[in-house]
Amino acid sequence: MVPSLPAQNFLELTSANPWRSFVLLAVISIVGAKIVEFVVVKILKVVFDRTDNPKVKAIFKNLSVPLYATLALSGLYKAVMYLPNAVSYVFYIKSVFLTAMIAVWAKYLSRMGKGAISGEDDYKFSPVIANLWTLLVVIGAVFSLLSVWNVDITPLLASAGIAGLAIGFAAQETIANFFGGLSLYFDHTYNVGDYIRLESGEEGTVEDLGVRSTTLRTRNNEIITVPNSLLNSSKVTNHSSPDPKRRIEVPIGVEYGADIEEVEEALDKVVSEEEEVLGEPGPKIFFDNFGDSALNFRVLCWVDEPMKDVKVRDRLNREIYRELNSRGIGIPFPQRDIHMQED
Repeated sequence: MVPSLPAQNFLELTSANPWRSFVLLAVISIVGAKIVEFVVVKILKVVFDRTDNPKVKAIFKNLSVPLYATLALSGLYKAVMYLPNAVSYVFYIKSVFLTAMIAVWAKYLSRMGKGAISGEDDYKFSPVIANLWTLLVVIGAVFSLLSVWNVDITPLLASAGIAGLAIGFAAQETIANFFGGLSLYFDHTYNVGDYIRLESGEEGTVEDLGVRSTTLRTRNNEIITVPNSLLNSSKVTNHSSPDPKRRIEVPIGVEYGADIEEVEEALDKVVSEEEEVLGEPGPKIFFDNFGDSALNFRVLCWVDEPMKDVKVRDRLNREIYRELNSRGIGIPFPQRDIHMQED
């Protein structure tokens, strides 16, 4: 007598009682999916724990549920097919399970994208990108569901194309500003809090980066709103990135006949005693040129952020004037001799 194999016993058991087969396969599917999910998640956790990237961790955090749902739903579908007359409704049964699977993946794909994009905490345009990602996921899920249920999407695509053209013509400027903002985001042109100068001459601190425009606060505490499309197509100087240090230039002229070494000593003393001036890179003093009325020098030094340049330049000018006066070094001013001739 040939002993029966476990697979043969299982087939005999399932064919004898379909409901018992359904329950057995359902339990195996749920438990098996949990075991596989546990093993896979453990392996991935070991890999991802080695990175401090918040984007990678956000993706991993939302991966276990859709993985478990996919395995469990696949097994449950096989279990349902053992029920009486299930073959007659295979299209509807399959469509229901695929619908559930698509819904789960859409939900967690949206979370993955939001978690990864929200890692850019220093950039306020991130929520806009996250919402755009969610919209794309929803659109993809809707079209996938229509395909699963054999709904012809050709008329929908045609209608969407016509509507898209109409909206595009009506909102050209808004769309240009939106995609201009996307370009600024992906290029990392500037972040909120950066001090920038526009090609047109305006400069200030970035207060907000929105979908349509960027808001700047000037030194005069005025708010300037600039369309993103304009910023994307013009020259923007970022004084805060990649290094917020800013160089200050202080020109000074002394009278002819002054001792050059003493002038340089006086300028070095003043700039070295200024607390806001950085030691690295250190200040430099140059004998620039011979002017019409003066020997022209330049003092170059650095401060740690752009907004300090006016304040530090003011203090340096005051102290240089006092120091030169105390040493008896004159600061000339232009003079003209006028000769009057009688007719």
